[in-house]
Order: sequence, then C-alpha cells, then structure tokens
Amino acid sequence: MTIGNITIRDTLIWNGTHQEFMLLKVSPSQRYAYTFADSFVLKFDITQNRIVELKASQNFYLIPGKYPHAMDLTEDWALIAAYAATPFVTNFAAAVVLLCSLNPLQFLGSASLHDEFVQTTSLAKTYNLASHLSISVNKERQMAIAGLPLATIVSLFSINATSINTSEWTVQRVRIDVGPSNSGFGQSVAWIDNETVAIDVLSANAHSWSKSEVWTFPVDSPFTIPQYVFPNNQQTLAVYVAPSFYQILSWSKNLFILTDWTAVIFVPSQPPGYLSVWTETSDMFTFIFDPSPCSPGKYKKESGFGLCQACPPQTKNPAYQPCTQCLPCSSNTFCPLGSITDVFYNNYSSYTQTYTYPDSPDMNNYDDLLVQNIFAINTQCLLISPLFWTLIVMTLCCITWFLMTIGKVAPCQLLKQQRNKAKKFLKNTDIVGEGERWIGGLFSFAIVVLFGFAFWFADDYLKLYPIETSSSPRASCDSTLRNAVFDNALQLPLPNVDGTRWPIFDMLDNQPLTMTLDLINTAATCQNLTVQQNRPGVNYLRLTNISCQIQPDNATISTTFLLPSHQTTVQINITGSYFVGGVRLCLRAPGD
Repeated sequence: MTIGNITIRDTLIWNGTHQEFMLLKVSPSQRYAYTFADSFVLKFDITQNRIVELKASQNFYLIPGKYPHAMDLTEDWALIAAYAATPFVTNFAAAVVLLCSLNPLQFLGSASLHDEFVQTTSLAKTYNLASHLSISVNKERQMAIAGLPLATIVSLFSINATSINTSEWTVQRVRIDVGPSNSGFGQSVAWIDNETVAIDVLSANAHSWSKSEVWTFPVDSPFTIPQYVFPNNQQTLAVYVAPSFYQILSWSKNLFILTDWTAVIFVPSQPPGYLSVWTETSDMFTFIFDPSPCSPGKYKKESGFGLCQACPPQTKNPAYQPCTQCLPCSSNTFCPLGSITDVFYNNYSSYTQTYTYPDSPDMNNYDDLLVQNIFAINTQCLLISPLFWTLIVMTLCCITWFLMTIGKVAPCQLLKQQRNKAKKFLKNTDIVGEGERWIGGLFSFAIVVLFGFAFWFADDYLKLYPIETSSSPRASCDSTLRNAVFDNALQLPLPNVDGTRWPIFDMLDNQPLTMTLDLINTAATCQNLTVQQNRPGVNYLRLTNISCQIQPDNATISTTFLLPSHQTTVQINITGSYFVGGVRLCLRAPGD
C-alpha cells in the first residue's frame, strides 16, 4: 500500500498462540513501535519497516509469570504496569511496575504498586475490569503514576535513568494515594504538565452528566482534594446516556477521553481567559469542546482544558470577557467570592423586628430610683452626678461665707459696703429661711442644683418608655435603667371552655405568609430561577405564581412568592454556572 511517497508493507511479526494482552506504543519521535505481549517483546522500526528486536517474554523477563496490562514510554525507557506471579504464594500475582531499557530491549527491575494487594492468577492473566491497571510517565520529571482501580489507589514512582550504564537505572515507589471506596480511582492516569496529573474515577456517580469523572491534582501533594473535576457545572456533557470514561490521554494540556460507548470526547486546551465548553453536534461518536470566555465573576490566568476560577473576595469580573485577572472592588462594599460588581451595604441593610425584653429591675419605685441617682457618686461619670455638683456648689458657698466673715471684721469701709450688697442679694435668694438670713440664700444654690438634676432625671426617665423606641438614659450612670416592668409569661387569649381551642393559634394558622428572596451579587437572571415545593413521597410541585425582578444595581435578583403552607419545604433552583455572593430572606404577613 502506498500513501504519497511512503510505501507500507505488511510484515508478519507473530503467528503463534493467542495473546490476551498486547500493548502497542509508538516512541515520541514516531520512529519505533514497541509491543509488549504475553509471549513476546518487539521493537519495530517504522521508517525502515523492519524488526529491530524480537524476544520471547520468558527470556526477556528472565523468569516466567509476568502479565503486562499497561505501558508508557520515552525514547530510552519504558515502564510497564503488570502482574507478577508471587514466588511464595501459588495462584496469586502482585501488581508491579517493570522498568525496561529500549536501546537495547532489556528488563532492568521492578517496584510494587501496593505491598498488600494481590490478585488471583486466573484474573491477572485475563482481560477484565478486576485486573485493570494504568500507567503514565513523565520524562522531564523522571516520574510515573500508576493506577490500580480495583483497590482505588494511585502510586507515584521515581525513575533514575540518567546514567549511561543502564544497569544502574532504577524505579522506586514514592508514595501511595487512596481514592474513594469502590470508585475505580485510577482507571486511567495521565500527565497534564510537569506539575499536574489527571486521574480517571470510573464510578463517581456525582451527577447526571456522566458516570465517571476526571480529577486533576498537583503531583507534589497527596491526591486528596482535586484542583478541579471534569465534567463540572461550567463544562457539562449534554448527552442522552451518561458515559463511563475508560481511557484518558493528555498532551499539550489537551484532554482526550474514550467512553464505554466508543465515543471520543476532546477537550482542547484554551488560552488564559477562555475555557472549553460543550457544543451541540450531529456526530454521535466525536464530541469536540469549543472555546468560550469566562463568565461574570470568574477568571482564568493559565492555559489548559480546565474551568475558570471564581474571582477572589474584593475582586470582580463584570461581564462575559476573556478575563485573566479580576478587577479590584471599591473599599467598604460587599464583594465576596465570585463577585460581578460592587454592592453597597446600605442598599441591603438587615431588618430586625424582634426585641429581647430584659428582666424586671430589682428596684422599680421612682422615689427610690430618684434618691439612688441623686446621692450616688460614680467616678466614671462625675459630670452627670448630682451630688458631685452639689458638693462643688457647697464648697463655693463655704468660700463665700469665709469672705463675708472677713468683710465684717475688716476695717475697710469699701469692703463693708460690698458685703452689705452681697448680703442683701443673698437674702433675696433665700428659699430656706424665706429671706430672713443671707446664709440661707447662699446655700439655696446647692438646693437649686439638686432640684435641677431631679427634674432632668424625671424628664429622662419619662422618655425611657416605651423601650422599643428609647435609648440609654442620659441623666443616670446606670445604662440598664428601664421605665418598665416585664413579665416572662406570654399572655394568650383565653381558650374555649373545654380548653380545645386557642384563638391566637387559629389566627396565626389562617394568616398567609409571603417569602421574598434576594440573591445578591450574582450574574444569574430571572430566567435561570425556579421555585418548587418538595413534598415527601411525591414529586415536587413547581410554584408558578412568583414575581421576579432585577434590582437597579443589576447584580441582585429578587423573587417573591406565597408559601403554600406554614410548614413546607421550598427549594430554589438556579440553572447554569453562577455564584451567589449573599442571600437576604424576608418572611412577612399582612399587618391587619
């Protein structure tokens, strides 16, 4: 057969027994093809159409009982995931990786995938899911990952193949990571780049898009929490039958998936600011994702097939655009994870309609409160203490009395005249002796101070009622002072004579309740929102009598609907990939 200037000739390689496993791989330079089968190992020169080396497996591995299941290679060496018969326990085989030199073909050594896992020889020798293995190598990192999905483990290996002497090459297991139980974790593995690996989880059962998922991890950290998962709410699979992923490949950060119904899914790598999304196609067996800019509230700063990330708090992406870095938000605004704009707090203040009534004070008689307030001195609030100011006035009175006494005995005539004027004034202000004694007028100032504070306290105490609208007292140091007496018993309307009916409960049961839900700082619209009532044992009931509107900030949608009953379960559904920064819930009823 001739293709262009290239002639391809049929070459008979093996015409022997049945080969249960035959692993075929082409070298990165595309010059050589390598085959590792049950009975033989082959190196074939594609450009010259000739067999370079052909060895029997028994002679290649030196000892029998090696069953290759998966292979990956570089130009110089290959790593094979296989089962090897255990020397001390018959009818069982252990999962291992085999290091082989390719120039020339030579088996160099092995390492165990898991020290405690063994498989029956009958299963290890046959092609089935119970004995499936996977492997992928990275030449630059001199590392490899191998999957054992039956045990839900993935092992990381280090390969030392830098020496000129191939006999010094070694393979060593670095660590073992365990995935979810019975998930087929490690069904297939692949390197995305030198820092990231992809692991096929065969039986994820996480959603209706597919039965399997591809999890990505940083290779230098334990494979516990994936960086991202494919498919996801940004990269869905709109297929009628949920597929299982049997094989994954990755090159140049592209993802290639082979499904159980022979369909191929290709998720190409996209530049920063873009992601690959599902596109409808008439081809039932080949699905190629198309590029799309990151949606509002998301960004992507690196190339790859993965999804866009949510903008960090206090940053935003306001539109569908190839965003590689989110914009900063204004200070003192509500700008959480995945924000699309600045939301000012004063636009969405919280409302509190309930009040916690304090216990009744130990002293609630006004006369007692007045006496306590007047004759108490608190060092922390001297400026509003009546007794403090009274003492100051009395001190000034004593000083004045002393000066008046000096003026009486002093020989100075001018001083005596001033004393007589002061004496006359003080007699006119005397409220103690009714103008008879000037010293009574002097100390009347202290009485005026006491009365002034008493009137101030009375006015302030009157304003402490009702407590729902009052603030802390200003004429007293006691901030807990209240003009009320409380009762901790709820005064309900009296029941019927037989005690079977309580009118207040009938009133509450007959009152319709309306719920308003605000989804704040989201790119979702009213078309993406549905409301349903979930009822035990039956299908959900979609609520149709709802109103929905977008607030003036274009970042909040408000939906209002009448609750079907007081005791009910209501579910809010948002279709699409949208973040919601915050939720404000309001439940109200008619006031009459």
